[in-house]
Amino acid sequence: MIILLLELLFPTPKMCPLCGKKQEKLQICNECYNLKIKIQKEEGQCSRCGTFSRKGIYCPTCYSWPDEYIKNTSPFPYRDEFEEMLRNFKFNYHGYLAAPVAMAIFNEVCTNHALIRDMTGALVIPVPMSPKRKLEKGYNQAEVLAKELALIFDARLELNLLKRPKDTPHQTGLSRTQRRKNLSNAFTIAQDRV
Repeated sequence: MIILLLELLFPTPKMCPLCGKKQEKLQICNECYNLKIKIQKEEGQCSRCGTFSRKGIYCPTCYSWPDEYIKNTSPFPYRDEFEEMLRNFKFNYHGYLAAPVAMAIFNEVCTNHALIRDMTGALVIPVPMSPKRKLEKGYNQAEVLAKELALIFDARLELNLLKRPKDTPHQTGLSRTQRRKNLSNAFTIAQDRV
């Protein structure tokens, strides 16, 4: 009932979140999806880390990664309208974008990761924010996205397993080394959940 009321008051836009083309529902349109495919084909996408405009098994982004990181992926290049959509979702409180972003992740996983198509029983854990940061922002985009992913993949959602007691500075603008140092000991496992 509450969901219906919210939808009446604040209807989900029926459009492509990338180009704004009107559609029957909120989803990435075929033209924008084909643009992503075109970029992948013409410019490449690293087969290990998923960075767009890179070719080969290892690229400058992932050549120094530990061997445990076998395969990472990205459903979008981080540029132009794709970057704008992701920035709106992450920084501008456009939580409704979680659904098309989650569907793009689902499609990417199903297309490129045949071994993990069935994630029934898998565990989805969002990266937590510190209580202070969540209060300031009022919104954890990782949590909103995790809820959508758990629904699509029919996976188990665990919102309280990881804790972030340490209020770390923003990662934006930091180098890889600074990011690692910044996140050192930033997360803990909730003891009551173990």
